[in-house]
Amino acid sequence: SWDSLGVIIVSRSQSFAVDLTGFLFGDVLAVREQDLVLLGVALLLALAVSALGHRAFLALAFDPRKA
Repeated sequence: SWDSLGVIIVSRSQSFAVDLTGFLFGDVLAVREQDLVLLGVALLLALAVSALGHRAFLALAFDPRKA
């Protein structure tokens, strides 16, 4: 894919001073408290949608005509 081509190009570059792993996956120390709060809100929203739609999701998984 195109992503793998970009990784190969960046890893072969002599002028690329930043660690490739840090570039691809980020830096844990760079996470702000605001980011964690946003992720927590997104998690609660996803859990609420999953809980409210559980029966419909279950019906859809087993019988698309019944859903």
